[in-house]
Amino acid sequence: MLLRKALGVVMQNHVPCIYEVVKNTHSKIHNFKRGDPEFAALDHLANDVGIYSLEADHTLRTTLQRHKTQTSDSTIWNLVPEAFGMAMTSRRWREAKYNVVVAGHNNNVHCVAETIRALICSFSRLLLPSEQNVDADARIQAQYERFLLCASYSTLHMRALQKDGDGSLPHVMVFLEQFITGSEGRLTLSTLERCYPYTMLRTNYIQLYEKQTKTAYSGGEKFEEDDEEKKTKPEATPEPKATDKPAASQEKKDPK
Repeated sequence: MLLRKALGVVMQNHVPCIYEVVKNTHSKIHNFKRGDPEFAALDHLANDVGIYSLEADHTLRTTLQRHKTQTSDSTIWNLVPEAFGMAMTSRRWREAKYNVVVAGHNNNVHCVAETIRALICSFSRLLLPSEQNVDADARIQAQYERFLLCASYSTLHMRALQKDGDGSLPHVMVFLEQFITGSEGRLTLSTLERCYPYTMLRTNYIQLYEKQTKTAYSGGEKFEEDDEEKKTKPEATPEPKATDKPAASQEKKDPK
């Protein structure tokens, strides 16, 4: 994805006309035909100019196709939202710390949001012969909401088990907000209102930002003060070594 974004920046700078035509065409069709195989050629063209849409990733869908060949496979993959939602009570999530500078967690759990969306979108659009009448868009929407609900209950469970001095919960709450903002408009923050009010999420992020900014500023200020002390402190004169003797004592005394 990073390479695609870099490609998009290069294309936008060097061939802006082609980039804008493909971007506008893909955006208009994507608004009412998300990931439709009929427009696969346009989706591949958009990828070639650095425009990426998770729901139009036909390459990933083709790769995962061999893992969904029968009804039992479909039943298993439909449990992806619950599997990832309940896993948020694990130790790896409790150890996650969000860094506002890099907009990510220290153990890269923020990448799980992209993984969940990719699996849900790909497997929901891989329709078996018995699922031809299934609305893929409605299935994706429902699974997104199921994951968000299950993840919210998991974080509430973490709050009940939270020990004094354990500050992992605010970092997990940031992940929930990131999942919503990256859903390409399918979810809104109001979806989370049943468990977490929007004001609570905003206050949580602001507190994390202020805390980390204050810590970084205090460390930098202390570092500058140390430098000033080093500059203003006079250099100490070197003390004579124990082996050094005064010049007068080194002269030989007159025997007379």
